Amino acid sequence: MLPLWLCIPFAGLLLCIAIMPLVKAEWWESHQIHAVIFWSLLFIIPYAVTKGASTAAETVLECIINDYLSFIILLFGLFCVTGNISVDGDLVGSPRVNISFQPNRNNWCKYVIGSSAY
Repeated sequence: MLPLWLCIPFAGLLLCIAIMPLVKAEWWESHQIHAVIFWSLLFIIPYAVTKGASTAAETVLECIINDYLSFIILLFGLFCVTGNISVDGDLVGSPRVNISFQPNRNNWCKYVIGSSAY
């Protein structure tokens, strides 16, 4: 089991992604890759010291190939599928109009779960 302090770089990266575009948008646009590399190295180096360089390299490659690459392929597929879907009309965007596009919750539960408990 990994020590809890190895979660700090992940939390730092998430906070950077969430806060920096709001606080320093210009800086974030030009230095985003540097922040990602910084937080990644802040995890990889201590992990390599505690578990060994070969284990760290294997883990990094496994994450890149199994997690990141499959996620990018999924996003590519979703963009391809939804690229030709458009909703035309004179509808003005509002919460009431947006909710009208969502399926009836009770019918959805009957169809997916087989129950109308909701």
